[in-house]
Amino acid sequence: MWQSVVGASAVTAYVYVRIIVLMYFTAAPEAGEGEEVVALMPSIGTTIAITIGVLATLLLGIWPGWALDLAGRAAQFML
Repeated sequence: MWQSVVGASAVTAYVYVRIIVLMYFTAAPEAGEGEEVVALMPSIGTTIAITIGVLATLLLGIWPGWALDLAGRAAQFML
């Protein structure tokens, strides 16, 4: 059992250390001639999805009682 925990931790550490190395210790690629960096604007669908996710996270984090009550009633209904 402990081998799987150590193995999973090693894989996770490798992934995150690799990202850190790429971010801080690798030179940025040079833009070629005539190439510009363009910042893209998110679509309306992306904006709506992120807004719904943020609102749901805040609502369930601040006031989770109603969702837990609803889940409890649904579990009783299923039995």
